[in-house]
Amino acid sequence: MALRVKKDILGINSINFFEIDRVSCEKACEITADIGLRGMDAIVIQITVEQNATLVSLDTEMVEKAGSLVKSKHVGELVRK
Repeated sequence: MALRVKKDILGINSINFFEIDRVSCEKACEITADIGLRGMDAIVIQITVEQNATLVSLDTEMVEKAGSLVKSKHVGELVRK
């Protein structure tokens, strides 16, 4: 089943995978120390920085804290009212 899930995920064109090297990890650690986020959130933000992308998330805390480093939006801001 795990191999089937892996195959299914790899088949989704809108998902991108990024290698996290030592430099990215060190920069993510700095983000954790600087703005006080959890490790995985810092990795997501670091990849966003590296890709010069906009962070879009349901996590209000991450969106607010990431705002000092990258353009960020809460998913709710993108929903038409």
